[in-house]
Amino acid sequence: MDATTISMLDNLMMSVRALGDDAMRFNDLCQQVVTLPVSTADSKVNEALEAENERLKKEIGRLTAAVAEKESTVSAARNEIAMKQCEIDSLRQSFAEKEASLATENEMLRMSVGNASATSCRELKEIYVAAARRLADAASVQFLEECREGETADVIDSMHSRIRNGVAALCDALSAVDEKNLTVAMVNDRFKSVLSSYITEKPIADIARWYAYSRLPFMLDTDREEGRRVIAPVISKLYNALSTLLALGGLCYQLPALFVENIYDGDYEIVTGSEQMNLDYQCPNVMSHTGSIDRADRDKMILDIVEVGYYDNGQLVKKTKVIA
Repeated sequence: MDATTISMLDNLMMSVRALGDDAMRFNDLCQQVVTLPVSTADSKVNEALEAENERLKKEIGRLTAAVAEKESTVSAARNEIAMKQCEIDSLRQSFAEKEASLATENEMLRMSVGNASATSCRELKEIYVAAARRLADAASVQFLEECREGETADVIDSMHSRIRNGVAALCDALSAVDEKNLTVAMVNDRFKSVLSSYITEKPIADIARWYAYSRLPFMLDTDREEGRRVIAPVISKLYNALSTLLALGGLCYQLPALFVENIYDGDYEIVTGSEQMNLDYQCPNVMSHTGSIDRADRDKMILDIVEVGYYDNGQLVKKTKVIA
C-alpha cells in the first residue's frame, strides 16, 4: 500500500471520527431540547393569562351577585306595588260599597215619594221637611278644626256659618212650598225645583266638596300641624243627610275620588291652569302627597274640585270642574 493510499485512509478515518463527534453533539442537543424549560417569554404569557382568567372569574362573580341583588330588589318592589294595588282596590271597593249602599237607601226614599199618589200632598211635604230638618241638625255640628293647637278658629267659624246659613235658607224654601190645591206630582215638582236651585249653590255644594276631602287620609291626620283637618263622622253624617234630601228629587252629586281617579275615569270638566286649588289652603304643601299615588299616570290624577256637578235621575246635568 503506497503512501498516497495510507494518507487517504487516515483522512477518511478522521472524517468518520468527526461525524461521530457531531452525532454525539446532535444527540446531546436533542436531549437538551427535550428537557429545556419553558422560555421566560412563554412563562410571562401564561402568568398574564392566568391573572386575566382569575380577574374574569372575580368579575363574573361580582356581576352575578349584582344581578341577584337587583333581581331581589325588583322582586321586593313588585311585591310592594302589588300590596299597594291591593290597598287601592280595597279602598275603591269600600268607597263603591258605601256609595252603593247610599244609592240604595236614596232610591228607596225616592220610590217612596214616587209612590206618593197613595198619600196626601201634606204627607209628601212632611217627608221633605223632615229630611230638611235632619240636614239642619247635622249642619249644627262643626266638621272642621285647626291643626295647630291654639290657632284662632275665626276662619272655621266663618265657613261653618256660611254652610249653616245656606242649609237654613234651603230648609226655609222647602217649608215655604205651598201644597194646597195641587196634585202630588205637582207638589213633588215644586220641591224638586227648590232642590235644583240650591244644589250647586256654594254653601250647599261645599258640603259635598268637604266630604270628598274627608276621603283623603292626610285630611284626617291628627299629627298634621298646618292647615285644617276634617272630622270624618261629622261630615259623613252631614253629607248623607244632604244626599238623602236630594235623592227625594232624584238628584245626586258627581263626586270624583281625589288622588285615586284620573281625568279619564269619569266625565269631568278639566280646569287645570285656569283655577287655583282650594285644597292647598286647607293642607299646605298638599302636592307633596302626590308622591304616594300608586299609578303610573299620576300626572293625570284628579287633585281638587272647583265646582261640584250633579245628576238628575241618572243623567249628568252639570259636570264637576276638577284640577288635575
